Amino acid sequence: MEDIREKIAKYIHDENWSGWMEYLFSKCYPATGQFDKNTGELIIPKWAVDRWMKQMRIPYEQLSEREKESDRKEADRILQIINKKVKVEINDKEIYKIIENQKNKKKQRL
Repeated sequence: MEDIREKIAKYIHDENWSGWMEYLFSKCYPATGQFDKNTGELIIPKWAVDRWMKQMRIPYEQLSEREKESDRKEADRILQIINKKVKVEINDKEIYKIIENQKNKKKQRL
């Protein structure tokens, strides 16, 4: 189980989180109009803040089909990792426990 956990964590960092950060930074602009290596400050445009704040507050069940499909694709990528690397069955309770642990960690960071 530890091996699959590491593979998923690697995906979350290398593909999911890093890809999101790259996208986020591509939408930002320097506070001074020119990137300052000393401060590294970037501004997230208002349109992006408004959009992402709205999206993060909407429960999955209330998302549009397009937004759900985007989340399903991410879930599919994680399932591919599990299907390729795990030869034991994971029952619904174990999956639920993993998801709840991740939710709790996220809440603690906020």
